Amino acid sequence: MIERNDTFSVNLKLTENSKEKFAKLTKETIGKRLAILLNGKLYSAPVVLAEITGGELEIGNFPFTNKAEAKELIAAFGKTSDEKQR
Repeated sequence: MIERNDTFSVNLKLTENSKEKFAKLTKETIGKRLAILLNGKLYSAPVVLAEITGGELEIGNFPFTNKAEAKELIAAFGKTSDEKQR
């Protein structure tokens, strides 16, 4: 997590399986917005400019009110799909 001027960025490193899925998703959505939601709240919707194949990315400029909220987003990204369904 990186804090800059009252906004936060989150660095992600995807698993090999997630990396392939994310590459496919970004390839299919070039020029469209990709919504980033947490607990039903929209935090960001950047336009996909290119296929993202490296498995590492920085998602930024989240207007969190505090670091705890940023850490909640990080934790949500870290869960597997099975954990999210519980």
